[in-house]
Amino acid sequence: MSIKMFNDKCVINYLLIFFSLIVVNTAVSQNFDPPYPRVGQVYFYNPGQGAEIWKDHDLIIIRHKYNDEARKIKAKNPDVILLATNDYIVSKKDMWPDAWYVKDSNGKMTSYHEDYGLMNITNQCPRVNHTYGSQRFNEFLPRHLMEKTDYNYFDGTFFDYWAKQLWGSKPDRADITNDNKPDGAQYVNQEWEKGNQMLISNLRALLNKPVAAHEAGQTYLNGNGFEFWPNLSRKNTLEDLFELEDQAVKPVINFAEGYGYEKGPDFGSNWRADFMTSQIGGAYFGHDEGTTAHRFTFLHDEFEADLGHPLPGSAGDPLEIMSGVYARYFDKGAIIANVSGNSKTVQSSHLDGRGYWRFRGAQDPGFNNGQQFTSVSFSGNDGIMLFTEPTTLVTPIIIDNVKVNMTSLDQSPAQYTGNWTQVRWYGEADKSKTGYALGLSWGSEQYTYVFSTGAGEARYQPKINVSGKYEIFEWHPDVSRDDNGSPCSNVKLSVVSADGTTEKTIDQSVNYGKWNSLGVYNFNTGTSGHVVLKAPGGCTASSDAIQFVSYDPNSQVVDTHPPDRPRGIKVESN
Repeated sequence: MSIKMFNDKCVINYLLIFFSLIVVNTAVSQNFDPPYPRVGQVYFYNPGQGAEIWKDHDLIIIRHKYNDEARKIKAKNPDVILLATNDYIVSKKDMWPDAWYVKDSNGKMTSYHEDYGLMNITNQCPRVNHTYGSQRFNEFLPRHLMEKTDYNYFDGTFFDYWAKQLWGSKPDRADITNDNKPDGAQYVNQEWEKGNQMLISNLRALLNKPVAAHEAGQTYLNGNGFEFWPNLSRKNTLEDLFELEDQAVKPVINFAEGYGYEKGPDFGSNWRADFMTSQIGGAYFGHDEGTTAHRFTFLHDEFEADLGHPLPGSAGDPLEIMSGVYARYFDKGAIIANVSGNSKTVQSSHLDGRGYWRFRGAQDPGFNNGQQFTSVSFSGNDGIMLFTEPTTLVTPIIIDNVKVNMTSLDQSPAQYTGNWTQVRWYGEADKSKTGYALGLSWGSEQYTYVFSTGAGEARYQPKINVSGKYEIFEWHPDVSRDDNGSPCSNVKLSVVSADGTTEKTIDQSVNYGKWNSLGVYNFNTGTSGHVVLKAPGGCTASSDAIQFVSYDPNSQVVDTHPPDRPRGIKVESN
């Protein structure tokens, strides 16, 4: 074998080619066929601790400008499908050249919201010499996205606002040809559809990655975001989902968004109907605030499941087992959804002949009781997830300093005595990024953690519905980074469990911004177990999140992304 000597220039060229191949292979090797259930999240604000919060999700959609956060998300979960979202089709009125905005015959800009205008994505848009030379907006935008988005981490593009057509009186008044005359609704929407397709064609010419959009429903995309999933006719929408799964460009990425917060986040029949229908149709499902704001993440026991993939061939296809009742069979279980709106009873004899169990869950233990399945009676829209083996699913219980961001469903936030100060997330440049929260700069849920320089107590009291062993984790921020004083090195915690009371000491000057184990304890059902954090005074003690992770022997899924190894933490048993 001969060995050739490379000069410096050759070595550099070789390395450039080598690393280029790495990038290409990374893009090609992304798995777009994860097991079920498929869980996703769309989030419009700074992700904050999203990399940790979403570490077991299958799909994440964040703003295309958050390249550093994209890197962190991929580092935590390399398998996640990460899409870069933008809403440039409705842009601030002074953001781009004036000629690119849609106007009426009087030259008035077509407004969406107070300070935003609709961009002319048609092929009638005038060319403007801007940034990359003379171009229309549907030529400029793909190049802008390529420049501003790090597609080494993002696996595709997602359009938040997507005008499939113009509605109401807007197309009647629109002057997309810039001749000071209304062009008429039929012509405008005909050209609008051509412009949409040209935009996607131009983007795909630069980037061979999936493209999806909110409320688009077009099969030349890779998928659709059903932003109003709970408000839609479930049966009709499920049929739309089936069509997109079959006809959209592969790989198909459909996303269904369940409401919470303003609608009342729950885990009852309506939520089950939303979640189960999304899985029967092959979509990713996320539960957030709804109303298009997408501020929060609500986590469910069902998200912990591993059903595997649909059974091979037609056995794994969605099946209407009775009028308005659908089933789908997977390697390790089945999903059933009643979208008829009427009362229905499903017997085990209606299914595929395998034996099934309801899973044992903590959030709705009366419904998800762990018993062998014989039948289920739906009073209206509802659904159920079944397993071929006895299974326990308990999503980690988080007690945080505020109710929603990130205290778990049906749990209460920490209770405080003494003088404590809530730390607000103030915006993009805020340093408070080590607190356990998603980054929000508005609303009462924007507080990332609490601190005290005097004596005080924070009480974390979970509601335990599945008794057994739980490992407890503590999260504290770097308060010195936020100019809130010197962190305490001797914060006391009392863990009260079925085993008795155990005292711990945490050094909050180290090991911040991560979960720190306090040990494994037995807990009875109810609210008798709790953790009390005690601020000693004379330094800055922080109260952020406490997590309770179930150790049930029948738990189906073990966290494959455990907390990082502690570095320098001082935990003492007294």
